[in-house]
Amino acid sequence: MILPPPLFKYTKRIHALSLVNKGEVKIGTLHDFQRIERHAPMIGDKDEGKKARYDNPVFASAGGLSRFARPIADSVFASLPTDPAARVLFLQCSFEKIDTSPNRWLYSTSTRLGASTMHAMDPAYDTCVRIDYVFAFFHAIEQELIRLNLATHGLIRPVRYRERTQHYLKDDGLDPVLLKPLSHVDQHEVRFIFFPAKEITEGHRILTIPKLRDFCEIDPRVDSIK
Repeated sequence: MILPPPLFKYTKRIHALSLVNKGEVKIGTLHDFQRIERHAPMIGDKDEGKKARYDNPVFASAGGLSRFARPIADSVFASLPTDPAARVLFLQCSFEKIDTSPNRWLYSTSTRLGASTMHAMDPAYDTCVRIDYVFAFFHAIEQELIRLNLATHGLIRPVRYRERTQHYLKDDGLDPVLLKPLSHVDQHEVRFIFFPAKEITEGHRILTIPKLRDFCEIDPRVDSIK
């Protein structure tokens, strides 16, 4: 059996010790990450879970609008004609739609080991926990959230770093919860995403799952690898 490469959890020493000694983890939420007053700039982002698509025709008749722009125009101007020859024209207009992910439970890790990656996550972090058995670690959290009726299931997905605003023809269909700006690319983040079984009413949840101790350990190499 070939195991997947390890993931790395960067955090403060006290929390790392709680994880490897007791199996204690903090599961955050998308909405909490949007609260910039609570987090360092590398973590808090008011636009977390959002992306925008747009169309900007230089010239178009009402009936000649794109399939993306037409519903937006219809929502603003009632009873637009569909005939391309109709004399309703749009000149240098921009049509934009913002897509927002619903709130979800999140646990952040990284694919890279090193002090520079750790400090890209948060300059206050000083310890790395290496997760050697990634799927077992993930499933243990998933099962506990399901047991507590907090989640229905989960996924492991890498974050993609790009601008959050794109022309609709270039849209990759990516869930906004997996988007972060290019300024965060040094984090190399992988997210555990858990879909809520009911409305999330808290910013985070502390879980104690003793079996997690078997799947991870503190990695002392972080300070020697930049």
